Amino acid sequence: MLTMSGMDLVFLHGSHMPQCTAEVDKYFDGYYVLQYMHQGAISLRYDQREYLLRGRWFWPNYPGPHIRFHVATPGAWWEHRYVAFRGRRVEYWLAAGIWPAGPQPAPSGRRYSRVMDDVIRLAFSAGRLARLRAVNLLESILLDLSERGEHQTPRRPVWLKSVLGRLSDPAAWPHDYDALAAEVGMGTSTLRRRFRGEMGFPMHHFALQQRIALARTMLLETSLPIKTVAGRLGFRDVYFFTRQFKQITGLSPGAFRNSREG
Repeated sequence: MLTMSGMDLVFLHGSHMPQCTAEVDKYFDGYYVLQYMHQGAISLRYDQREYLLRGRWFWPNYPGPHIRFHVATPGAWWEHRYVAFRGRRVEYWLAAGIWPAGPQPAPSGRRYSRVMDDVIRLAFSAGRLARLRAVNLLESILLDLSERGEHQTPRRPVWLKSVLGRLSDPAAWPHDYDALAAEVGMGTSTLRRRFRGEMGFPMHHFALQQRIALARTMLLETSLPIKTVAGRLGFRDVYFFTRQFKQITGLSPGAFRNSREG
């Protein structure tokens, strides 16, 4: 699978299908997708929530619900664009409340088919700046949807805002999940369960993504030894840090640092 890094977002794949007849029926595991329909009609379902979409719509795919969509009428098609990705930036979007929880009509005044084409093209172009432009364009779409005021992303509960803040704070690394649970008045297992229910992924996954994202910045923007970077981020040793870093980014810390000119 082709992957391209936009610093804190990794693009996995994307495409434009002028006459799409695909059927998707799955749980999304560890990655996110923004889908866009320019014309046609689809039937969409998140667990028990059902929608019939016609015309210009965006809809998200994300870990958690059972997601199904297909053409609304047998023998028909829709014009489809999508881009799939993972990384710390998505968790920022979730925490900020700009990642849509369900389908949203495309706002007027912007040619989103062209914008999505640019996102797909730039996301898989050679060169870091092109991929950063893709991230910015993708985020601008989410901001457009958010500013339109029509998606019903629930307000984050106070306890979740507190937990997200603590997990994102380098001064709190490594994390003491028992103490964190006590701070918000829950047992540790309850906190883990409720966090996954709200965010769609485990608490430790969010925490690790935050640490690795800062590690990437430190590796690219400083000349600190890898052992020092690992220590400052609260990893118990450089070997464990290297294993975790490679699992998420696909590269060792040294190889990632050497790619800074890419």
